[in-house]
Amino acid sequence: MTRPSNFVTNILGATFCATFASVAIFAAAQAALAAPKKTLEKLPVNSSNSLKNDGHKLANSNGLEGLDDIVLKIMKDNGITAGQVAVGKNGQVVYSKAFGFADKEHKVETKCNSLFRIASSSKPITAVAIMTLVQQGQLSVNDKVVDILKDYRPPAGEAFDPKLETVTVRHLLEHTSGFSNENGDPQFEYLRLAAQKYSLPQPASPQAIVRYRLTKPLDRDPGLKYEYSNFGYNMLGRIIEKVSGVDYETYVKNNVLVPAGATSMSLGHTRQIEMSPLEVFYDDQGLGARAWSVYAAEPEQVASSYGASYSQEAMDAHGGWIATAEDLVKFIAASDGSNSSCHLLDPDTISLMLAPPNLATNTKDKKKTSKKKDNKYYAKGWNFDRKTGQWAHSGALTYGTASFVCHLSGGVQIAAIFNHLPENFPKFFMSMQPKIINAVEKKKSKL
Repeated sequence: MTRPSNFVTNILGATFCATFASVAIFAAAQAALAAPKKTLEKLPVNSSNSLKNDGHKLANSNGLEGLDDIVLKIMKDNGITAGQVAVGKNGQVVYSKAFGFADKEHKVETKCNSLFRIASSSKPITAVAIMTLVQQGQLSVNDKVVDILKDYRPPAGEAFDPKLETVTVRHLLEHTSGFSNENGDPQFEYLRLAAQKYSLPQPASPQAIVRYRLTKPLDRDPGLKYEYSNFGYNMLGRIIEKVSGVDYETYVKNNVLVPAGATSMSLGHTRQIEMSPLEVFYDDQGLGARAWSVYAAEPEQVASSYGASYSQEAMDAHGGWIATAEDLVKFIAASDGSNSSCHLLDPDTISLMLAPPNLATNTKDKKKTSKKKDNKYYAKGWNFDRKTGQWAHSGALTYGTASFVCHLSGGVQIAAIFNHLPENFPKFFMSMQPKIINAVEKKKSKL
């Protein structure tokens, strides 16, 4: 088992609406049974210093103290050694706890400033960054992608599918672009191929992957159906670079994260030697066999989370960010309009971001589909539930990252991050997310 494949699951429960992101998962994991429960020693729980030093915030957090036991049980039942959960209300963090050990072997406790990979919970960040450009009038969701990315077109004489001319920014945001993972996810499959084609160091950069993928035919006409695409969000990162004139990370930090107060966030690195000293250990627990790294110069075999199956750098705009749970609730509050000191998006832009996908009307099952999914759909960077008013996204990566971010009605935000992805990950997400969200829903009127 040396090649990653991908698994996409929509998790749409009665009280939440979240996507389990496309993940780099070994093929065997797609049919995996639940791993046996593991007995863990009692895990430490640490509170945020900012809450300890602010009596008002601490008083507001009292109603959520029951979350501690919920999270600890989730971690114990799933053999997870490190996690964070934060809750915000109107731009203010009211609950922030860190659980377990950032490095269990050396008994380093997880703190509220410990950094975690968030995988596809990065997609809302990219979507909000795109919407800031739309709001500024620098971009339209109806703009043609290859018109913006002219420099990425194949040279004259090289293959180019004319259908690519019809893909819009909206299609990429809504996962309706016609890019599919039928032959493997380009973000993982092309790490070597794109580097070889353009005589670049291995693994390929996200820019090289876009250039290489545009030499291949589109899988189907744009706008016909929802098909989760990491590659589409890679392209959105390149659009941000082209329109703004600066690199993706710089634009997002300066125009989204720093204004929101999410100042510790950055793009992560694959190799342990390059990781932040505040970053947790990603616990694959042997589920992903060690293999040769996607980094050609790596002298020894490595675990999945450290380069055996993917490049963190190549995932920038679709899964590359590292963050604290506090960072994430601050980002959501600045995006949903509830933070009075930072409004990244005006109400009209938020409405556009949450509008239903613009699917073609000539599909045979359009009427049946629209009735069935009208209240729950993937908007632009978020799964949206009209009935509950929740927006959410999840992220997962073999086998060391599981996360979710969620906006609740009433100006409440939730973020949870863990350093291990259980083998039966669909069951894990369908159990974990509603437990945390329901606990907050019950107390949100008192926050």
